[in-house]
Amino acid sequence: MSFGLGIGDFLAVIKLAEKIRKRFNEAPSQFNAISDEVRSLSHVLHDCEVDLSIEELSDKQKKNLLEIEESCYSVLLEIEKTIARYSQLEDNQNSKIDKAKRVWRRLKWEPADISDLRSRVTSTVVILNAFIGGVTQSNVSKLVQHQQSQEDREILDWLSSEAYATQQSDHISRRQEGTGEWLLESPEFQAWISTPKATLFCPGIPGAGKTIMAAAVIEELNDLHGNNSDVGIAYFYCNYHRPDEEKPANLLASLLRQLAQGQSTLPDSLKTLHDQHRRTGTRPTLAEISKALNSVASRLSQLFIVLDALDECEISPLSRDKVLDVIFDLQSKYNLNILATSRFLPDIVERFTGKPSREISASSHDVKRYLEENVASLPRCVLTNPELQKEIITGIIATVDGMFLLAKLYLDSLIGKKSPKAIRTALAKLSKGSDAYEAAYNGAMERIQGQHPEQKNTALEVLSWITCAKRQLTTIELQTALAVEIGESEFDCDNMPDLADMVSVCAGLVTVDEQGGIVRLVHYTTQEYFTRTWQRWFPDAHVQLSRVCITYLSFDEFAASHLPSEEDKRFNVSDVFEARFDWKDHALYPYAARNWHTHDWVRAMGENKLPGFVVNQRKLVTYSSWFHTEGPHGIGGSHGCDASKRTTGLHLAAKLGLEEMARQLQQSIPIDFQDSLGRTSLSYAAEYGHESVAKLLIEKDADIEFRGAESNRTALEWASLYGHGNVVSLLLEHGVNVGGLDCWSRTPLSSAVDNGNETVVRLLLDHGIDPNYAHPETGMVPLSYAAWNGHEALVRVLLEKGADAEPRSPTAGRTPLLWAAKYNHVPVVKLLHENGADIDSRSQRVGLNALSYAAKNGYEALARLLLKNGVDPNSADNAGRTPLSWAAQNKHSEEKKFVCLGHRPDLDDAHNEDGTPKHRGEKNFVCLGYRPDLYDAHNEDGTPKHQVSERRSGEEVARILLEQGADPDSTDKAGRTPLSWAAQKGNEPMIQLLLENGADPNLGDNDGRTPLAWAAEREREETVKILLENGANLNSMDNYGQTPLSWAEKSRPYWSTEIPTAVVKNLLEYGADPNLATGFKYSEFIRSAKSINAYEWDACSTKSNCTESDFDMC
Repeated sequence: MSFGLGIGDFLAVIKLAEKIRKRFNEAPSQFNAISDEVRSLSHVLHDCEVDLSIEELSDKQKKNLLEIEESCYSVLLEIEKTIARYSQLEDNQNSKIDKAKRVWRRLKWEPADISDLRSRVTSTVVILNAFIGGVTQSNVSKLVQHQQSQEDREILDWLSSEAYATQQSDHISRRQEGTGEWLLESPEFQAWISTPKATLFCPGIPGAGKTIMAAAVIEELNDLHGNNSDVGIAYFYCNYHRPDEEKPANLLASLLRQLAQGQSTLPDSLKTLHDQHRRTGTRPTLAEISKALNSVASRLSQLFIVLDALDECEISPLSRDKVLDVIFDLQSKYNLNILATSRFLPDIVERFTGKPSREISASSHDVKRYLEENVASLPRCVLTNPELQKEIITGIIATVDGMFLLAKLYLDSLIGKKSPKAIRTALAKLSKGSDAYEAAYNGAMERIQGQHPEQKNTALEVLSWITCAKRQLTTIELQTALAVEIGESEFDCDNMPDLADMVSVCAGLVTVDEQGGIVRLVHYTTQEYFTRTWQRWFPDAHVQLSRVCITYLSFDEFAASHLPSEEDKRFNVSDVFEARFDWKDHALYPYAARNWHTHDWVRAMGENKLPGFVVNQRKLVTYSSWFHTEGPHGIGGSHGCDASKRTTGLHLAAKLGLEEMARQLQQSIPIDFQDSLGRTSLSYAAEYGHESVAKLLIEKDADIEFRGAESNRTALEWASLYGHGNVVSLLLEHGVNVGGLDCWSRTPLSSAVDNGNETVVRLLLDHGIDPNYAHPETGMVPLSYAAWNGHEALVRVLLEKGADAEPRSPTAGRTPLLWAAKYNHVPVVKLLHENGADIDSRSQRVGLNALSYAAKNGYEALARLLLKNGVDPNSADNAGRTPLSWAAQNKHSEEKKFVCLGHRPDLDDAHNEDGTPKHRGEKNFVCLGYRPDLYDAHNEDGTPKHQVSERRSGEEVARILLEQGADPDSTDKAGRTPLSWAAQKGNEPMIQLLLENGADPNLGDNDGRTPLAWAAEREREETVKILLENGANLNSMDNYGQTPLSWAEKSRPYWSTEIPTAVVKNLLEYGADPNLATGFKYSEFIRSAKSINAYEWDACSTKSNCTESDFDMC
């Protein structure tokens, strides 16, 4: 029956509910129950009105909501009719008040009527609550999913920003249709793609088309497996002009990103790696990336990795071998297929000895297809002469000898010819063999030289920028660079050349990657050619590039409209401009700012002259802001730490290592002039490791003992912190004091050790610095930092120089051996023990020993070492917990923080992690999702939490402990056994192991709670089954009268639509008695459990199956 209600039309239902509620005013107590039910329904309806957004509901949800609304309205009408019917019996009374009193006084309802109406109202309230909970949970899931997606993207971008997918798109766009099929159809390729763990090496001569063939292979893999999340596809294109991006760690990080981003969720190990380095602003090491690659690879059924142009990697053969070692190691463990292309370089060929190979060479068919498609670019005299076209195609095919690039270059060389005779003459001069490229490039440069002077100059400018720039340039950067006019103070947009014109005058030597927006030389052989010959074609390139950069940085638009105040130590660069300022709006600024001094700035400026932006304070403020936010040592974000009024050119010269500039500026700027952070030029020279500038400043009487106002660091402490041994040595030669403390009460030695610089450590120790200095608050000594970070060599050096292996500072939370054990540095633990460190030392606060750390984190090798050296497997910490107890709790989980909605007192645990009672007021919260950004930045003892070790399952360590006599029923001070902790965590393999070794499933803790009660409260469905199958007491009662069933019901989330939970159902099916628990009110479902079978449970939990009579049984 329809009542004409609209979806979400709660107001009509609420008005009817409120009207009925008023009819119950002054009602006898016999009507309190039904009155309360109507009041509850009214409150839930108000919640629906406020909380539900109809527009965001799905069609199914809207349909269900309308059914619920009409059900509400129906039952309320029934109640109203019942009241109205009884009130009509006394219509003739004198007053309404008397009538009302008499109605209530005389009204007698039958129990069946009350039961029916109450059941229907109760069912409506339950269903509405379930509906709200379901929608809320769905919205929360979407919120968490969106948040998780953003977090995943942040992690992936941090891992690698290299856009290999963009390069793939660009390479595929250049592939001539119908070419390259010979490789994809070859027996070697077919065998590779169908055989697990296969390797295919595809060498080729320069210009054979290796990169395009690699792109074709990648496209084929994407077509076959791109939609399969169980198959990982990753690749990289090496490029001769990107040395920074092609360091081993960066190449492997790119592979890691590609494999990880194809999975539904990122591995926890990758999130942990990101959190670890984000706090310290560091990058992951090769070993860490390798470990993460293994973690990701283990989740995939098949992997394909394509490595293009290994010969073009701007790394040493040793570094290249490191990359290949990691990839081949992955192949040995997982189902990984590898395909690689390269020139015939001996060291690369050797790595693939014994592997299947297929040489890549431009086939005549492919070259012919390319020429036929592109001959239209030639002069009209060719287009109207089919015979001449055939001659051109035949002549080029005969000379290219498998080099696809040569076909392009030779075709381009004919573009300017104006007659058939000129075409044929040029064809006759085409070179073959090893000198073909040299001849082709020389010919291209001769054609450029023969152009109109304006075209020639444009071409030479373009080629000089592409050849001599420190990195690849975007199209807008190159256009801007060519538009800069030397001597002008403003940039004129009307002077920017057209991109097509810039490319067209370069005789086919330059190309544009449309996808990536990069202008580059057409091939790496072109770059090799200009690397050899640039001084012949544009000898003053670096002078000109520096001159352009300096002119650009000195434009008036980069002069701050006002200077910051003396108190402004940190400010947004936009704060000193009248309008919003964004570096992205100034295309060439980042390149010019980073590289103006890396070209030939001295010759560009002339003798004893300085760049305009250096001597202009307003422009220097802008540059300084860029340097400290976007620069090579920038902190990121929009605030510059040192972009202030007090920054000088001398500070800048010290940061950049510009000795000549420093020599000129020290004549006019006080040598110890402080910027707004209290830093001198010498401190910056020390921080950035510029020995020559530091030496000059010291010679000019710079104060080597000066301490900065904020950091309280001397130049020695800055150099030690960043590991610049050359500057440390210079300062020590001049007698600098080695014993000072910075604002964090750390010595130069502590900083050097923490950063793992052995050279600096040895220098400081040789000059008498105290190796046993303990931090006044944390008690950390240099040996602690070395052990914490696993620097075995530094540990050895410190011990040799008199460091105490067992320091006992009263504030020390852990000894060096415990720091090494916490992070699984087994060789360091062994070395410290051999030098007298107590292998059974305890942490100060909790009393954990090294074996407990090993058990807690699943460090098998460490556990074996400790037990071998006599550590008691039953040793207990301050809370009475044994290593086995810690191992039992370890379920291969990483510490996480969550977004919380609010306090859930019903979820409060009575004990801390270590078994001690919780202080009153500690609360648990309803949580939505993982939030790595909420990590605490410090450990329990106040030290930075920048060292995170991968946690492993504790099962194997537990097995080792049990073999060595660990008691499976040991109890801590809270009375909890290892089985109790394992049950709480739902660690099923550990539970099986403990039970197999005699653990008692019915041992209760000090509160009488059994492992089964802990598992039930935490909704560990499989754990509950295992315990019940192994003799756990189904109806055990704790000291507070609670049973496993009451704990399971108590833990049910308020939004849960699964009523009851799976654990509750299982306990009832096994025969749990719902009448045993005291002091606890079960839900209607539990109270009626005896009359509900398994099928009826399902009916109750699905509102669409509920009828008005169904709720009689609930």
